[in-house]
Amino acid sequence: MKKDHFPFYVLLLSSTMIISCASVKPHSYLLKEQLQPALPALRIQLDHESITSKYDDRDIVDDATTILNNVLSKNLFTSSQGDESYGYANCRILRVNESRNRLWLVGAIGTLTVSTFLGVPYDSDSYEVELALEILDTRKDTIGTYIAHGKGKAYGAFYWGYYGIWNLRRAANAKAIQDALDNIRTSLQKDATKISTRLLKVKRDYLTEQKESFLRVKLSQKIDVTPQLELDKEGFIFKVV
Repeated sequence: MKKDHFPFYVLLLSSTMIISCASVKPHSYLLKEQLQPALPALRIQLDHESITSKYDDRDIVDDATTILNNVLSKNLFTSSQGDESYGYANCRILRVNESRNRLWLVGAIGTLTVSTFLGVPYDSDSYEVELALEILDTRKDTIGTYIAHGKGKAYGAFYWGYYGIWNLRRAANAKAIQDALDNIRTSLQKDATKISTRLLKVKRDYLTEQKESFLRVKLSQKIDVTPQLELDKEGFIFKVV
């Protein structure tokens, strides 16, 4: 190998290692198992304040919002924004803890980065997330509240890990939220049939009451607009009111 070509090969190798690293794709963090049976369509209401107040990175906030919306609407029930919804799903983040293990970096330096080029991690980041999911019926009465913890860890490594601390943080947090949602699914699974029955019944009763109320209003309007006749002393129509 010619010496003047050496920088080129180093750059090529470094670029290959970085490009082959994993990337964070929020839409891909779905659950491996679906809730069975899935709950009827619910309107998702995320507590955005509970999300933005827990993170100092806008990308992580966007990741959390995307993952929560996707998992809730695709793995637990069908999202709805209209009259077809059977209730509400209020979700918020209660607690977030982050920790970083720098011992990997010490090991990389100790081997003069040889271990790094062999694919050994040079950094890692961990997240713990606590989520709360509240299910409400059409009347906004709470049916159940589920709280779960989730853990996620991501490694910085060439070839298979994540490159850059920003990607490490995003990946670790995404995995933690995914894990917490899966734990909520497990708890929710035990009550899925009961909750579905309650949601359907309350919605049916609510629609019946709305229909009856509408008919009463229409009936009263018809009565109010019915002509009233005033008669004179001799029984003839004097005025139509």
